[in-house]
Parts: sequence; structure tokens; C-alpha cells
Amino acid sequence: MPNNLPADARDVIVAKARFVEPPFWLLGRHGEGPGNDVFATKVEITEVKRGRAESGRVFDVGMGLRTDYRDFAHPLAIPQTPGQLSQEYTVIIYSAEDGIRRLAHS
Repeated sequence: MPNNLPADARDVIVAKARFVEPPFWLLGRHGEGPGNDVFATKVEITEVKRGRAESGRVFDVGMGLRTDYRDFAHPLAIPQTPGQLSQEYTVIIYSAEDGIRRLAHS
């Protein structure tokens, strides 16, 4: 299992994927939103490398936990343009104890 996953990670999927939509901000204008995820999006699996998933499956995923202490990518560095969204990215998706699927950070 990759070393950048939380201890409670389960249902780990390593795959090539495309972003179905640009990630969107979950925390409200002043960071007052509920929950621990900073962004959310949908990714479509294009090729499974490891784990249980099928090509073409779309997952709702959270990204960027607010409890993670690390330099956080500026939203403009996250795929947003049609060209960026059409590219394939290697992703690690996992489920946490709260049942939410998330993208692992690198």
C-alpha cells in the first residue's frame, strides 16, 4: 500500500482517470463549511492498475483534507480547463472510516 494513505484507508484503487468536472470548493466563502474536505469532484476511471473498479466507472471524491498540514496546491493548479480535464492522471482513491472516497495526496 502506498505510504501517503491514512491508517484507516480501505478499498484502495490505483488507476488512470480523468476529471469529469473541475474540482469545486466545499468550505464556503470564509472556510466555514462543514466537513473536512476542501474540494470535491468526480473522476472517471479509464484504466485500473490495482483494486476493485471498472473502466468507465465514475467516483465522487473529496480532495485536500483541511486537517492535513502541508503546502496546499492553489486551486488554479488543479485541473480545470477543458484540456486539463481531458488528460489522464494516475490517481489513488481510497475510502476512509467516514465512508467518503478521497484522492490520496502526493
